[in-house]
Amino acid sequence: FFTSIAMADLSAWINSIFGKDVRQSPTEPLDVSVTVGNSAPVISGITVPSPITINEGATNLIAISFTVTDANGEATLDDLSAAITLKLSGELNILHQAPCTQTSGSGTTAVYSCNVPIIYYTKAGLWDVEAKISDTGAGATTQTSTLFNGANILESAHLDLGSAAISFGTVNPGSTNVQPINPLVLKNSGNK
Repeated sequence: FFTSIAMADLSAWINSIFGKDVRQSPTEPLDVSVTVGNSAPVISGITVPSPITINEGATNLIAISFTVTDANGEATLDDLSAAITLKLSGELNILHQAPCTQTSGSGTTAVYSCNVPIIYYTKAGLWDVEAKISDTGAGATTQTSTLFNGANILESAHLDLGSAAISFGTVNPGSTNVQPINPLVLKNSGNK
């Protein structure tokens, strides 16, 4: 009894999809066409220069790139969503982010390049690199993130002494707490 109900339901379902009643001609060939929806993009090949040396008192632009493969074609990738985030392992709030641009693409594969600003006081250590991108294939949006341990920012001990000359002008005997004309300013322009 249950088998005949299940078969009747299955036959009705097939008839509603393909427009053929399989109960009347079970041996007749049936053409089946299946459309697969959106395939999520897959990020691979993240390239990070390592180690990263910072420049004294400056902001460095670190070039990071990644490759994306999308079975729906590289034309369905949302270029404006491509981004890189660097986050220091074990830290919650310290991160650097940068948008990326597509530098090449063909068929199902695209390469994105990103210039991530690293400020001279960025903490040294091993940073996690996360690549993100969305696609627009078949009206769906998929975001893919890949974490990669490998942005090793080195320590940098830079001190800027400014003017090495200290001048007090004229100091008379018995004077106390005479202020210098050019005070000595010591500035840490590294990350150590």
